[in-house]
Amino acid sequence: MIPHSLAHCPEFCNCCTLRGNFCFAVSTGEEVRETGSEITIALLSLAGTLFGSLGGILASSKLTNYRLSQLEKKVDRQGAFTERIPVLEEKLKVMNHRLSDLEEVNSG
Repeated sequence: MIPHSLAHCPEFCNCCTLRGNFCFAVSTGEEVRETGSEITIALLSLAGTLFGSLGGILASSKLTNYRLSQLEKKVDRQGAFTERIPVLEEKLKVMNHRLSDLEEVNSG
């Protein structure tokens, strides 16, 4: 016998009986799937793809934010160091001036 499909039996004639998402050919006992199950599988695949992609995007975003915060900390430390350099230069000038004064006192 020829397998039945829902396309051939749109109104479920006497040759088919419907059980759940399946159409059973009464005369042969063969199972014929509806196109609804294929759509369900496609939708589940789409949902899995979306959740997987969103999960990857979120993980990447978290990693990027972490790395940015680490870089900001390094920049802050370097900023504190550059603020101290002019103070050290001024102290160095004062020490050089004092050293020059001491050399003048010792030589003169």
